[in-house]
Formats: sequence, structure tokens, C-alpha cells
Amino acid sequence: EHDEDKLIKLMTFYRKIYHIIAAAVAVIGLMLVPFLDYIINTDYEIEHLTLYYLISLFNTVVSYLFAYKQSIVTADQKYYIISKYSMWIAFAKILLQTIILYFTHNYTAYLCVGVVTTVSYNLLVNHQANKYYPYICKKAQIENEEKKSIFENLKAVFIYKISEVLMNGTDNTLISVIVNTASVGLYGNYLTIVNRIVQFSNIIFDSLVASIGNMVAKGSKEKGYRVFKSMRMCSSWIGGYISICMFILIDDFVKMWLGEEYILPKMVLLAILFNTFYDIMRKPLLAFREATGLYKKMKYVMFICAVCNIVLSVVFGSFLNGGVAGIILASFVSKLITSFWYEPVVLYKDYFEEKGWRYFTDAIGSALLCVFAGIVCRIIAGKITVTGVFTWIIKGIICTVIVNIIYFLRYFRTAEFKDIVSKIVKNGNKKSGIVKSV
Repeated sequence: EHDEDKLIKLMTFYRKIYHIIAAAVAVIGLMLVPFLDYIINTDYEIEHLTLYYLISLFNTVVSYLFAYKQSIVTADQKYYIISKYSMWIAFAKILLQTIILYFTHNYTAYLCVGVVTTVSYNLLVNHQANKYYPYICKKAQIENEEKKSIFENLKAVFIYKISEVLMNGTDNTLISVIVNTASVGLYGNYLTIVNRIVQFSNIIFDSLVASIGNMVAKGSKEKGYRVFKSMRMCSSWIGGYISICMFILIDDFVKMWLGEEYILPKMVLLAILFNTFYDIMRKPLLAFREATGLYKKMKYVMFICAVCNIVLSVVFGSFLNGGVAGIILASFVSKLITSFWYEPVVLYKDYFEEKGWRYFTDAIGSALLCVFAGIVCRIIAGKITVTGVFTWIIKGIICTVIVNIIYFLRYFRTAEFKDIVSKIVKNGNKKSGIVKSV
């Protein structure tokens, strides 16, 4: 609505909130310093451990200082303005860190590059936000009623987000304490590859949140349900493709990259991919949860999920001798017994006004399709012995073709597939018309 006065008040308020969060992270982070020796479980002492930790902590705190400026760009559906900076700075960070590690082997310098790039990105976001929305540099106090309303929602969001951190951010610590810190490194190699691939899918779904929010604000529930089903089809396809290709290809990649001794047991890989597939499948649900503001009704389920994860991780990792696989599998089991069945029911009942069982039949169908495509891919692509980069690429191409043919045959007759194709054709025609006009 371009209500600049209200936006100034909101941005002033957000600035204060983000700075309080930055201060809280700094204080809590410093309080953990005396306990580092208990969290880091190694056979030998790590020199400069506290310094490494403090640099990483500073990097995290800095990232909050200008985060409020990014919120207005995202809400205005103009994230593309700053996404290019994110991409180029990420590329520069990897390049500089690689050069520093290769020539100096200095981990402190490596971490400092991360701090410099984080600060650079935040300054660029700050500059772009000021450029497109110059009025946000002004300050004004928000009304108490508005503040009260925001805090009501914020409390629910805060509980949910904290629970998410406890859910997704404790595996490394638990592996370090229960198994050993070396296993965190081996697990981290796989997780780094998987997370980088998943980031591409996140771009698709995260970029839709603002558009969905706009659609929700206009009250188009029927259209919203159609969009949700199309997103579910995409998440099933993307999740299946990534999970299957990772299962077939990642061990060969790690062997070429680091050596055979760095390959994890298949059970650990399966546990990682269970979580990966589930998280990608859940993306449309999360996008609509964010857009519809259903945090209030879902806040406690994530907290229960986080508690279950910690308890099951200890049980699976220690008492059942599950080790790394047990701790990672605990995350998947915790999600299945809590958020998997509760969140869809709330969304379907309170927003779509549809029966929740449809979500579960689709989810089971997607899982079975992924298993079927994975078995076919394993039988055919598994016959290829990787002897180098070229044969690995050939194997990857075969996996890509097989998986996408199976998913195409499953979905090409559906209304969701036709909706997406029509959108692509419509957008293509628009761009073609613009080119002709020019």
C-alpha cells in the first residue's frame, strides 16, 4: 500500500528487535566459552579453539545488524535485487578461503575471510535498501497497539524458530559429545554437498513466500490450494531427484574428492537423505505456514519435536549403538511423530478448509514414487563403475534422465503439471512479446 509513515515505524521497530537479538546471541555465545572443552570431544587439544569460536560468534552477530533492511526488500518481492550480491560474495568467499588455505594453511585467516564477506554482504544490502526505500533511514516510534499485535505474533514465531534451531542445530553437538568430533567432520563433508544442492531448491520455494502472502492477504483460498498442490508436485519431483542422485553419486564423488577412507556407511547416508527428502517435501507447507501466520497454532509442536529429537538422539546414539546414523535418524523419526501429521492438519483445516488426509495420501505416494525411481536408477546406473570424473558425469546424466522420465510419466497428466506448464508458456510469451517490441 506504500504507506511510508507506517513502514518507517515498522523498520525502526524491527531495527531495535534485530539489535536486541544480536546482543542476546553475543551474550549467550560468550557464556558458552567456558564449556567449549566439554562440547568439543577430541583425542588431542585444539590450539586457539577459543579464538576460532569467538571469530565465528562475531560473524553470526554481525549478520543480524542489518537484517532488518533485508526484510523490506523481501516483503516487496524484490529479493532478486540483493540475491545477485549474495551469489557473487559467496563465490568470492569460497575463492579467497581456498587461496588462503592452500598458501597459508591458516584457519584463523580462513575464518576472518568469512567475517569480511558477511560484513560486505550486509553493507551492500543496507546500501540497496536505502537506495530503493530512502525513507527507511528516518525514525519514528510505533504505536503501542501495533507493537502489542506484533509481539503477540512474535512470541509464537520465536518459540517455533528456537525449536527449529534446537531441532536442526544440535546434531553436530550431539555427534561430537556422544561419538567424537572427528565424526562431525566426516558427516560435515556429506552435509556440505547435500546442503549446497538443496540451497538451489530453497531459492525456488523461499522466493514464493512473499507472493503467497500477497495471495493470502487477498483471501483467495481456492487459488491458494491450487498453488499449494502445484508446489507439492514440484517438491516431490525435486526432493526425489536430489535424494536419488545423492544416494547413487555422492560416495563416488567423496572418493574422488577426499579418498575412500572418508566414505560414510550407507546407513548414515540413508539417514541424511531421509531428512533431506522430508525437508524438501515440507517446503510448500512451510511457505504457506509463513504466509498465513499459523505459527500460533503450530508453535508447541516444533518444541515437542525438538525435545523428542534430543531424547531419541541420546537413545539411538548411545544405548542402541546407532552412532552417527542413530543421531541423524532420530531427527527424522522426531519429525514423523510430531510435525509430519500435525502441521498439515492445521493448515488444511484452518486455511484451505479441506480434509487433511489428502496431504498424507500424497506424501505416501511421493515417498513410494521416490523409492521406485531409486530402485530403477540403482539397478541401471549402479552397473557403471566410476573410474574418474568423466564416468562419474556419465553416471549422473543417466540418473538424471531415468529419474525425470519416471516423474514426468507420473505427473504429466495431472492438473498441477498443466498449471505449471501454462504458467511457463504464459511467461515465455510475455518475454517474447517484450523482445519483439524492443
